[in-house]
Amino acid sequence: MYIKTRADGAERFFMTIGDVYSNHFHCCEYLNGDLYIIRRIGYVGSKNSKDLHIRLLEWSKNGDQIWGEFIPSNPGVYYKINTSNWSIDKYDISQLGIGSEYDLNYTSGKIAFSNYPDFFDVDGAKEYEKSGAKVNLKVYDLKTNRHHQVASSNAKRFEPKWIGSNTLEYNDPNSQKRIQQQMKK
Repeated sequence: MYIKTRADGAERFFMTIGDVYSNHFHCCEYLNGDLYIIRRIGYVGSKNSKDLHIRLLEWSKNGDQIWGEFIPSNPGVYYKINTSNWSIDKYDISQLGIGSEYDLNYTSGKIAFSNYPDFFDVDGAKEYEKSGAKVNLKVYDLKTNRHHQVASSNAKRFEPKWIGSNTLEYNDPNSQKRIQQQMKK
């Protein structure tokens, strides 16, 4: 797979994907900024197949990096392409215990997340809120593999949102207000 730059039309190597089901009439598609590729895992003719979805997420503020993620993940594996030398860094965060709320800062490479669980029904969420379970808000630096705890609550969502390179906004665990906090560089 190659990436073609708009500025000069140059193509640069991005990655190799094995087991692409190239005999399929529609083996890949680029749709709304996402690339879908059909892969065939196992022996030819197997019913076991796996689709690879590569999502482009965002440019960094200064435009020197492109961020994306491999799907399926929620989140699982991010990648960053450095446009000055076209190097690629991959970040597997599947073991961090990230729940339903997180936000990646595309400039600093930090992800703010909590362990607030995913719910698919209103009753489950209401029961959880009554439980008083401890929810932790953390910031994880993808480059250094270090994280630190920012705040904790009793079964309350934080809804973290990066509003600058190092400013994190989130729900105050003790009120209905939002807090803005500068994170360490």
